[in-house]
Amino acid sequence: MTRMTSLKRGGVAAAIAGLALSCWGMFGVLQGSAVTAIPTASDPGCTPSAAGPGVVTVCLNESQEGVSASSFSDQSCDNIDNRDPALDYFVFVLPQSGDPGRVFTAPSPTVFFDTGTTTGTIWSNAMFFFASAPPGATLLEASAHADNGSGTPVGGEAQSFNLTHTCPAVTGSVSGSSTTSTGTTTTETSTGSTTTETTTGTTTETTTSTPTGGVSASSTSESSTATGGVSGASTSSSGGVGGISTPNTGVGAGAALLTGVLLMTLGGGLAALGTLKRRS
Repeated sequence: MTRMTSLKRGGVAAAIAGLALSCWGMFGVLQGSAVTAIPTASDPGCTPSAAGPGVVTVCLNESQEGVSASSFSDQSCDNIDNRDPALDYFVFVLPQSGDPGRVFTAPSPTVFFDTGTTTGTIWSNAMFFFASAPPGATLLEASAHADNGSGTPVGGEAQSFNLTHTCPAVTGSVSGSSTTSTGTTTTETSTGSTTTETTTGTTTETTTSTPTGGVSASSTSESSTATGGVSGASTSSSGGVGGISTPNTGVGAGAALLTGVLLMTLGGGLAALGTLKRRS
């Protein structure tokens, strides 16, 4: 009787352990297979007005869509006011197209990037306007208003304007200083007794700063060792919660799930066998 009871209890314990392991493995599998949809920006499109006198809507030359400041062939920082070196700039020009008096006018131009939408600034020479964006942004589309006066532009660029040049953001790196200091060693001797005190300390600090797009980052490393002191501690974390690590996704999680199922099957069988033999 006692043997059958132990067999039954062991089977129940194995089944419970298998259930817990299966849940653990299933969590890892689901964690590895979860896919977060990241929305991607696309060309919103632009419809120009018919060519004619007065204020009309004009659109960016479609062949110049999909470029970044660094990839565009013509780069210059002309025709820009109050430039921020941490940003990319795009400068646009309105072709005359047989109408030498035409210029950009209000409402302000609108420029679409994959990072968001911004408003363009018409330059002092109103044939140009510029817009800024975060470093690496891709130009998707732009629209503006042109004042044709009493004239009517003609030709293939009568209803469009061009990206004339870009001014990429300035990036660079600045290395910080490295300092090493060593503590002192003191030996003290008195009559009838000898007291020796030794202290050794080393501190190394390194700071590295790399501004990219106007943002700087620093890293500091410090280590110290003292005789008779306490050594440093090491802490490792790998995707756990409250100090409990989660199973690796992929093969590890699948193995945990399979092992849990086998334990549940084995435990259930042992529990059932113990119950049947006890009744018999």
